[in-house]
Amino acid sequence: MPEFDANMLVELAKSFQEGGRVGRLRHKYHRSGRAILKSLLEARRRELVSKVSLARVLIRRKEFRFPRNPDARFQSILSCMNTELKQALLLATDWYPRTYIGLYNKLAAVTNIDLPCAETIDSYCVDTLTPAGILTMEVFGRGLAYAERNFRLNHPGAKYGQPIAAFSIKYAVDHGVSLYELLGQAQSAGDSIAPCNRVRIVELVSAGYDKIVDLTDRLGLVIEDVRQHLDRMTKLKILTYDSLNFEKKGMKLYRWVDGKLPGHAKIVNELKKLTHDVEAWLYRNKAGERNQIAEALGYRHVNHVSTILGGLVRQGLVETQFTSSNKSRIVLLERSRLILDYSNAVRDALGDGVALAGMREILEKFRRDNHVFAKYLDAGIDLYCQVSPNINKRKFEERETTLLEFIWTFQERQKTGARPVDAVRSLGWTHGTVTRCLQSLLKKGDVERERKGPATRYQAFGPSMSGL
Repeated sequence: MPEFDANMLVELAKSFQEGGRVGRLRHKYHRSGRAILKSLLEARRRELVSKVSLARVLIRRKEFRFPRNPDARFQSILSCMNTELKQALLLATDWYPRTYIGLYNKLAAVTNIDLPCAETIDSYCVDTLTPAGILTMEVFGRGLAYAERNFRLNHPGAKYGQPIAAFSIKYAVDHGVSLYELLGQAQSAGDSIAPCNRVRIVELVSAGYDKIVDLTDRLGLVIEDVRQHLDRMTKLKILTYDSLNFEKKGMKLYRWVDGKLPGHAKIVNELKKLTHDVEAWLYRNKAGERNQIAEALGYRHVNHVSTILGGLVRQGLVETQFTSSNKSRIVLLERSRLILDYSNAVRDALGDGVALAGMREILEKFRRDNHVFAKYLDAGIDLYCQVSPNINKRKFEERETTLLEFIWTFQERQKTGARPVDAVRSLGWTHGTVTRCLQSLLKKGDVERERKGPATRYQAFGPSMSGL
């Protein structure tokens, strides 16, 4: 420790273990609260202080329950495995609490790859690994006038997280492809997660649901989300499909009747505002599909939009068109086995199947042989760095500028403010990164927040826009 030599650390730990108050330790050793806390945490890692004793300086603990439902469990774990850097981070954790800087330094010590900025590790811990239920976040500093956030492994993380992480990084390196390419970006652990959706698309097509309309109905996604996944997997030669517009994909289109004027629709199903919003949108855009309209209006309940559309059809304001989709099929290619084999192994492991034992063997081999472990870490992180957007290496100020430019462009094009999810999808950032940038921009007065229906939107506003 930089603050104490080994002998002093042992002496301090002994005093604390015997019930010494932290305030008295500060006076005895003439150290700040921050220095005392760092020393106590180091003493815990050296087993000089017990877990029970360290709890005396615990301020709060945040631990999410690891899901019991198989699908929810699969979704949570995939959000933690979609980049080799997350896998490596999880493998670097243990039962002892560490700050994100401590985890960053521990990971940097075992890999020769230049890592992104340390804040990336913090974002992974806060936004993904902790909400997924495989890390526990603890804030220490009671009685020390200083608080520090730490992360440590928990039982689900040890039982499932680390074995699956070891398997995942080996799987990526052995097949020469980053799981970020195969699975896509995780927006957050509790949202509509791209890794799980991409896997479900391949699984559904494999089971015979080979049309876009099948996927939107079963996944609850809008057309554009499904098409983004399909386009990406087409480039990766995982599947092929006829990427024409949705009119030729068998989607039900609603067209505004020529000559009709808006403002005359009768309220449908007591949904007054939604009736007028759908009516106005169709009049402006001439035609649209229910998922597309719901997405444009920022409305989550697609079935309500369908009800409104049906009512407008009956009132003679809107007409429908439905074209056959029998000729438009999604076809899996040989490389789809990369996703199917991986997902099958992970599902089996999460169900305590035989795959989990094999993954534990990989983890134990990594622990026994540091050279093999470092080799896979280097190769895995390098695979990810080759395909990642590299936004994690940007300074915070650069991210703010990029986000501000995006909001300005979005509002100029859409004539409305941007939602956080719009920035997530377009910029490839996590929800946590977008949220932190928005909070900073709000404080500076560069953006303003408005509430429209169920969605919160942000508009570029303030002096900084003049420099864009």
